[in-house]
Amino acid sequence: MICKFYSTQRKDVSLIKRDLDLIRDILLIIEAKSTPTTEVTISDFSSLKKTKEELFYHIQLLKEANYVQAITVDAALFFTVNHITNDGHDYIASISDSSIWAEVKKRIGPQISTVTFDIVKSVAVDLIKAHFGF
Repeated sequence: MICKFYSTQRKDVSLIKRDLDLIRDILLIIEAKSTPTTEVTISDFSSLKKTKEELFYHIQLLKEANYVQAITVDAALFFTVNHITNDGHDYIASISDSSIWAEVKKRIGPQISTVTFDIVKSVAVDLIKAHFGF
């Protein structure tokens, strides 16, 4: 999926593609920083060195996938993440280990940006099962 963001300040258009590495990084940050009384906001992702548009788009994807509960305001590119959902926890549990993630990307190959979250999770779960001898 590609998203176009039109700047109200400039006349240019930015194209953003889904980036599963960024989605993984975002989920890991949310998991590390969120508490029952603390929301995660754009400033919590400054270490990722991504644009506001890229972060907003990927938070929207996570919200649409029911991986996070978030408030998003399209016109302002504003968001706050309240928490990771149970589905989000399951997904991040399957790909949080860096060696598993590297192997998932290796097995899927260059098509990684075109596969679904479910396929990524399935490949990761198969790797984890093999690791534990299931």
